[in-house]
Formats: sequence, structure tokens, C-alpha cells
Amino acid sequence: MAHLDADVAAFVDGQLSPDATEAASRHVQDCARCREAVAQQRHLKMRMQATSDVRPPASLLASLSELPRTPAPQPPPLWTRVLHSAVWGASGVAVGASLAVMLMAYVAGAPGRGLGDAVVPPVDAYAADFRTAVGGGDVVRPASSGQDVMTTARMADLTANGWPCHGTLGHDLERVEGRLQAEGAVSLTYTDGTGRLELHEQTGALDTDRLHGFAQQQLGDHEVWVRDQPGMRTVVWDAEGVVYTVVTDVDDARLVPALGDLPAAAPRPGLRERVGHGLDRLTGWLTV
Repeated sequence: MAHLDADVAAFVDGQLSPDATEAASRHVQDCARCREAVAQQRHLKMRMQATSDVRPPASLLASLSELPRTPAPQPPPLWTRVLHSAVWGASGVAVGASLAVMLMAYVAGAPGRGLGDAVVPPVDAYAADFRTAVGGGDVVRPASSGQDVMTTARMADLTANGWPCHGTLGHDLERVEGRLQAEGAVSLTYTDGTGRLELHEQTGALDTDRLHGFAQQQLGDHEVWVRDQPGMRTVVWDAEGVVYTVVTDVDDARLVPALGDLPAAAPRPGLRERVGHGLDRLTGWLTV
């Protein structure tokens, strides 16, 4: 059978006929080129599906739905209307209503968790692999061969599609290997000849509630979660629908510039930006 080429997407999406699907499956098992193309197509499909469906809290929707049915307030007694001018009364109502809307907008404008399903990367497995790689003193392990090792061209394609596989990180950390893992993650190894940095990328949003043993820190422009262990440091964050895990033994002087070459999470919105975003959300919810 010839290479899949233009049929890769149809094969991944299940659009081929049963006979063609069976033939393509047999071909992929024996063809490293098509197997790699199928793996990349699956990565791209996962990334396109990693979207966040932002929904308003049920309690907020219930409160808003009650507004049209709220009975009009009873007019105040005559003496109250005499003591309070119409101008002051209208101003008080307007101010109260504005504050209520601003409060709802602030709550609704809270930043979401991010794109994709909430995930916790296998940080312990990554740390164990790192420890094994450098345990014998062989800091620079040569790039291995195998069906999951990516070519330079394939890593360039992934970089163009939102999966950074840069040839160099920071000042002098050079890429020596790139792999596509069976579970859909991208794993890259970098070194400057003395230190080692392993970068793992997977689709999703970081679930910090289940990330145990990590402390939140600011490294350069990146707000990250860090765990220090003897001889290594693990750094985790997410950005634009991808969760990044770095395991390394380089110091901060080399680590911070390396992180600077990778996407960072969006900064937390200020008060004005959060309220504005909340007003946009409320408008969208009420007009659906």
C-alpha cells in the first residue's frame, strides 16, 4: 500500500471505508513515516478540540431569571415622598442598581481555568525518568532511535501549530531529542553540555487543586508551580490549551531565559478589565 499522505486526516477522523481503514491500519503498523503523520494529526485534532465551554453559575442564572418577575416596589408614604425629593430617590436607586450590576460583573469576570480538560501531568514519572537519565553521570545522553523519535521537519511542523519544539532554549540549551509519546504528549530533551532540561507538553488545562507538593512562584514573566528535589527542579504551568512540565538541573540563570522562549499564561486581569469582561459575559448570557 502507498503512503497515506492526503488520507491521513480521513483515517484519523474515521471517514475511510471499512476496507480502506483496515488496510491503512496495517500500513501504519509497518510504516514509520505514516505512523508519525497519524500521531501528529491526532495531536492537532486534540488541540482543536481543547476549547473551554464557559457557562454561567446556575445560581446566577436563577437570580437573573427572577428579575423580570420581581414585583414593583410599593410607593412610599406621602410624608416620605415629601422629605425625599424625586432627584435624590432616583439617584439612590440608580447607584444601588449600578453597584449590583458591577458586583455581578466582577463575579462573572473571574478568569477561567483555561482551555481543555483539567489535567495533572505525570510529574513523578517525569522526575524518575530524569533521575535515571542523569543518575550514571551521563548528563548528555545521545538522541535515541525508534518509531516515536521525531524528525527535525516534524518538530518544525509541531512548532508552527502551537507545540513549541524549539532548537534552542534560552542562551545555550540545545535540543538533542524529541519524541511523541503514546499518550499524546510531546517530550523534548535539551542540554548545554553540563546541565539537562526535559520539556513535556500535553493538551489541557493545569488542575492546580490536584498538583501536590508544588509551590507557586514567579520565574521571569512566568507564573509557575515549582517542586524542588535533590538534584532537580520540576516546573509546571499551562498556556493556550497546553500544559508544560520542565524537569531540569540547571540554575535559575539558565532556566529563566529558557522559560522565556515558551508561552506564558495570560496575566491576571485588573479590576477594570475583570469587570469589563464580566459585563460582556452577562450580556452574552442574557441574549442567548
